[in-house]
Amino acid sequence: FGSSLHAVKILTTTRLLSLQSCSSMCRFSHTTTTSLPKRAFNVVRAVHRLEKLAESTRRQVNGAPTSLRIATLNLQYLASFPEDRDAGVQKLKEALGGPCPPDVVCVQEGLSGTDVLRDVGYELAVCAGARGVAQSVREMVYHDDAALKTCRQDLQDELLCNQLYIRRGSNWVVEDVGVEQISSDLHLAGGGGRVSGTLAVRSMSWLKLCKAGVSGPAAFVMCTHISG
Repeated sequence: FGSSLHAVKILTTTRLLSLQSCSSMCRFSHTTTTSLPKRAFNVVRAVHRLEKLAESTRRQVNGAPTSLRIATLNLQYLASFPEDRDAGVQKLKEALGGPCPPDVVCVQEGLSGTDVLRDVGYELAVCAGARGVAQSVREMVYHDDAALKTCRQDLQDELLCNQLYIRRGSNWVVEDVGVEQISSDLHLAGGGGRVSGTLAVRSMSWLKLCKAGVSGPAAFVMCTHISG
């Protein structure tokens, strides 16, 4: 399995956080929304809602800037995850271990009810599938035979979703979580070999973090997988 960053947004209520990540970081800049596709517009709108929430939690913090380490991992509905769970856990330890392990792991294309990060010290904070903003792997890939061949048959009807995990023992505490649907109910006309039917459900999972033992700052971490 490979790790890749699709969209992670960090919002701070007082000052910019010093960020260290196990993968490349991406900042979500303010963009003129009128020129964006529908889904991108929905992401911007969701981000703006969370920015307003962040403003309501503005606090003063003393001392040195606080660091928040984030990793992102695309599990691809476990298509490339080793069948031997112990081997998979070892690969996760190699990816997420070390002297500075990530505080938060953003998972794209995870499976609701399948938790492979618990064995390496992470707790599930929020799951789009558990919040009902998800569909099965089969529905998410529009019943595409080529895509389904990469997924174990017994997993094809499991909910495909975005998830956020927090490391056990992290100095950051989860204060709030949520899931936003970023796709519309657009009906695809199809034709010419293209997909027809209702657009698959796409989501953004988010959580609000505060440093343990201090009054601030607060940070929002958002995880989404933007695709058709």
